[in-house]
Amino acid sequence: MTTTTFDDGEYDRILSGFAGKPRTGKSGRLRGFWREANTLGRMAKAWRRGEYELTTPQVAMLFGALAYVVVPADAVPDVIFGAGYLDDAAVVAGVVTALAFEIASFREWEAQQGRK
Repeated sequence: MTTTTFDDGEYDRILSGFAGKPRTGKSGRLRGFWREANTLGRMAKAWRRGEYELTTPQVAMLFGALAYVVVPADAVPDVIFGAGYLDDAAVVAGVVTALAFEIASFREWEAQQGRK
């Protein structure tokens, strides 16, 4: 299995920025979305600590999505309230769909480790 390395400063900036994104409307479908998005963050942290293995394409998708969410200047700038976060949500939703089996495996791993 091939692994990818990231600069510590870039990794920390990406994860801290992702954690600070607004989480309005936590009811209904959005609750499930934020649950999945938070799982991606936990998975990224576990991979970074060397506790959980991911393939290089999985790491690229995961950190690509997290970086896209953190950077305010993307396809639809985040300063455009509402619409600015829709594209971020679409990117995260795409990665959640692509990594659905890995997310399930990660949750099982967390349960075995006594986490979350």
